[in-house]
Amino acid sequence: MPALTKHSDTLTKLHLDSNFNEVLPLSFVASFKNLQEIKFSFFIEKNFEDFKKLQYVNFPKLQILDFPYKCPKPEFLMNFLEINGKNLKQLNVGLYVDMSKALNLSIIKYCSNLKRLSKVFDNDELDALRNIFDSCDNLESIKLWCGKDCYLNEKEVLKTVANYSPKNFYELKLYTVSDSELQPEDLESFLISWKNRPLKKTLNLIIIKSHCDSIDVNEKNMEIIERYKNLGTIKFIKFESR
Repeated sequence: MPALTKHSDTLTKLHLDSNFNEVLPLSFVASFKNLQEIKFSFFIEKNFEDFKKLQYVNFPKLQILDFPYKCPKPEFLMNFLEINGKNLKQLNVGLYVDMSKALNLSIIKYCSNLKRLSKVFDNDELDALRNIFDSCDNLESIKLWCGKDCYLNEKEVLKTVANYSPKNFYELKLYTVSDSELQPEDLESFLISWKNRPLKKTLNLIIIKSHCDSIDVNEKNMEIIERYKNLGTIKFIKFESR
């Protein structure tokens, strides 16, 4: 990539995009030591085979690491986070990654300065979410997947956010992959708990729907949301379709 490498001292943002079933050369990325943001928009796991050459590279100014679709193998990503996680402010570890509990531990251990996190948790990883909240005490925003069988339960997520999220936390994004089963009493319990937190921060609540019904189909839920918006507990709520 000669056209890029001549800017190795000045380039601060790098966005790589591919949907081809091929191994992309990634070793050239190591020459950009001043990168503050790296985004890999890859749709195929094979695209990441060369990431093994980056797993031990130090990017001392890196603050944003974004894998919006596929991710590298967990062992490569864990090694990368061990070296570069300390300075990260924003981390998106992808939609379809084959997650491992060891990767959760790497985030807890090496990424304590995160402010924004987007991550898929399996349905038995609620404790991992709680531990990330405990470790990342600068966290302000998180995006989570909720749904039956595979992902976290909405009710349990809300309870965990209310009770364990850090003091500066203010934004919750929920990507719902199945019809919502959240009951009005559970939603109100969450909003009461949020309202009673010691540090009075208003909540940004963003619901992203994936061809399914979210909490907005229940009129009582919407009545509760409007009431707590008027009380100043919720700053805004936004419903998006994906």
